Amino acid sequence: MKNYRPALAGTAVLAAAAGLIPVSMLEPAASASAAGYPAASLPECLGTSLVAGRFNPSNKIRVPTTTNGSGNWHCSLVEGDHNIAVSRLQIGLDAGTKSPLDGCFVSPAHITVDGIYGSHTKAAVSHLQRFWAISVDGMYGPVTAQHINWPVAGTFSARCSNLP
Repeated sequence: MKNYRPALAGTAVLAAAAGLIPVSMLEPAASASAAGYPAASLPECLGTSLVAGRFNPSNKIRVPTTTNGSGNWHCSLVEGDHNIAVSRLQIGLDAGTKSPLDGCFVSPAHITVDGIYGSHTKAAVSHLQRFWAISVDGMYGPVTAQHINWPVAGTFSARCSNLP
């Protein structure tokens, strides 16, 4: 099938040039994520929100979101970002390691919660991505968010949950 792809691509370009198909159909397919878009194409996470956990909706977890209270966790964080959402990510990377009996285990991130997405945060995100065998790019987005064991609000990290 690989030999047919270049020919099909050339045919598609000609069809778009002739006005037979919209040019938008030529855009590359997005990599897999919970929202169907790569993390880099999502809006930046600028706030945090309490959202329902995956297995027990009464367990509320605070996660990075597009704005404070929006509940929209389909956003991204990358190296160089610095805000409250990065702090929440850092808490999730570290706190999700403290309760192995509750299914919350990944080797500790041991990062400082400083709100700066620097090399240590990127390395911790990459480590988590490798651990769960998801695409390793060091960027935080919806796919990575679903693999973090977020601390349940009000439990002082004694329990954790995942995003749905």
